[in-house]
Amino acid sequence: MLGYALYAVGTVWLLLELAGASGLVSYKDRLGGPRKFALGFTLAPDRDVRGETQQDTAYTWGLDAEPIPYHFETDRHGLRNAEHHTEADVYLLGDSIVVGALVPFDETVTAELASTLGLDVMNVALLSIGPQQQHELFRKLDLPVEGRLVVQFIFEGNDQKDSHAYRTKGRTESGEKRRRSPAEKLWRRSLTRNVLELVKSDGRDYARMIEERTCDIGGQLHTFHYARHQVRGLDDEAEHITAALDAFGDDVRDTGGRYVVAFVPTKLRVLSPVCDFPEASDLPDADEHLGPLREQIIAWGAESGVPVLDLTPPLQVAAETGRIPWFWGDTHWNAEGHRVAATALAGWPPLRGAVGGD
Repeated sequence: MLGYALYAVGTVWLLLELAGASGLVSYKDRLGGPRKFALGFTLAPDRDVRGETQQDTAYTWGLDAEPIPYHFETDRHGLRNAEHHTEADVYLLGDSIVVGALVPFDETVTAELASTLGLDVMNVALLSIGPQQQHELFRKLDLPVEGRLVVQFIFEGNDQKDSHAYRTKGRTESGEKRRRSPAEKLWRRSLTRNVLELVKSDGRDYARMIEERTCDIGGQLHTFHYARHQVRGLDDEAEHITAALDAFGDDVRDTGGRYVVAFVPTKLRVLSPVCDFPEASDLPDADEHLGPLREQIIAWGAESGVPVLDLTPPLQVAAETGRIPWFWGDTHWNAEGHRVAATALAGWPPLRGAVGGD
């Protein structure tokens, strides 16, 4: 009887594996739980989608949070813009911080800056891409650059990790992209692999994360995903990031454009001075969780001559005056964060000079 049961289970499992291998079923989607916001990872032209989604860390850690309504509209290129730009006076390069998927578009840094400057400002950003991929995206779109300004946002939270992954993941020792073998592709689609990933995910101690990676600000819980463990061992990645910035900046200038960089700090760097941390947390010693990327980018700017705007001070001033720039349970700016960044950029002499302001 036991042998028959094992045979039946094995047969069913094999059939399920065949369904995954043939593409009839996506076990990654089936076992991944409720799907969160999915647009914005790749170019998706002429989309106009509304719905509800969740704050990222609140969702992952199982914290109660009200769904956030979103309206995600893309232009002819597939980027999140309210207008169908063929060109713009100012291009904003970045990742999810710039996209601002949880914020109405007219409250994003792109729209706020356009309103303040009275110029065409275009978002050229996608979710989960690093600096080098942002450069590839901009080149792929082949936007006119002469007489324009390109602003690149460097995010302290995951740009080092994204840069390292870009250089090493799925690439040969010579740096060329490595193609997955048929066996690798089958394994990634298999039920067995995705069940193992699910078990691994469910085994994370989210209760401990909530205890050690949160703080209280005025009675409101705030979560911190990007701490030192996220970038441990990646301090030298700044060399690769700045080398990419140098090469891209040269390209922009060679085609008659101007190039500046805006540094985006982590939520922890900005909010730690106003936080009341739990007793079990080690986050009060914030310096232990903040890598050297901020100082490295500022030093690179001074040496290269590329203007660098550090958004840390204006974001900290906002937090200290009760205007918290982040969603409480998310790694991204809320509308206040976008507003603060746009105001700082609009009043920054290198930017105003580059776009013909006073």
